[in-house]
Amino acid sequence: MQSRTLLGAAALFVLAPKAQAFCRTMTEDEPATHDAVVDGCWAEGKPLYWKRDCVQYYVNRRASEQVALREAQKALSEAFGAWASAACKGGSASFRPIDMGPTDINRVEYRVGETNQNVIMFRDDRWPYGPEKADLLALTTITYVPETGRIVDADMEINTSAEIRMAVGDDVPVGEYDLLSVITHDSGHFLGLAHTEDPRAVMAPKLEAGTDSKRILTSDDVSGICAGFPANKVRVTGDGEIPALACNAPDDPKSSDAIRVGNGRNASCTLTPGSHGARPMFWFLLLGVLIGLRAGQQRWPRSLV
Repeated sequence: MQSRTLLGAAALFVLAPKAQAFCRTMTEDEPATHDAVVDGCWAEGKPLYWKRDCVQYYVNRRASEQVALREAQKALSEAFGAWASAACKGGSASFRPIDMGPTDINRVEYRVGETNQNVIMFRDDRWPYGPEKADLLALTTITYVPETGRIVDADMEINTSAEIRMAVGDDVPVGEYDLLSVITHDSGHFLGLAHTEDPRAVMAPKLEAGTDSKRILTSDDVSGICAGFPANKVRVTGDGEIPALACNAPDDPKSSDAIRVGNGRNASCTLTPGSHGARPMFWFLLLGVLIGLRAGQQRWPRSLV
């Protein structure tokens, strides 16, 4: 088997929402020109899924100069908890998020045949993806098995470099970005969701500075997480429904021995300055410029990938 990573793409258009517009991330790469809002969900390949009934994650113990470790853990608990408590048919979404505590790991990686950690880390010193991607607020890298869509690893990087100011707490000052909104959106990617066609949803790819608009799941977000984690504890895969594996159950050893990390994409959130309704300047990374004015104040919306 081969595993790869993936980079989600989305558009910055504001169109009328569609019924059940949520999208799941697929094993096949989207073309650079694909736009979920205009073209609908990308449906090539198989949907990604977590096999176990728990999703474990670690937080790099250094956290950030902007965000203390305790604050990061609280925001992650709230974000993953929102997805886990989504009301599905017959009960809540069938996974348990588990904070495994702090870790010294501060890099995106998947090591075949070894114990791996799903790590959330902050990038204070520099955003490691070059100046052309400096406006990314966060980036989640998913490693999965292309033949099945099973996720075997996910790592989230949050941009806390000098160019980005993250707000922690209830109030979001003008010009800063709400950490909880960013993490709630990217934890959706972490769990296997792609950008939605509904511009009002958490999984829509845009966030304005000074707002907390991505903290609360919409009905579209709930439909999306329930499609991946239905309450009856099955996993809806490209090969049909399979029972979820218990968190502490032994895994099939062949499933990890056969995995090889290949080149691929990442599910990421780009939040870039721009003008409302404008096409992104770069389709694949969606680095557009959006400028919005409200009550005489300048806002800098950024798209969430």
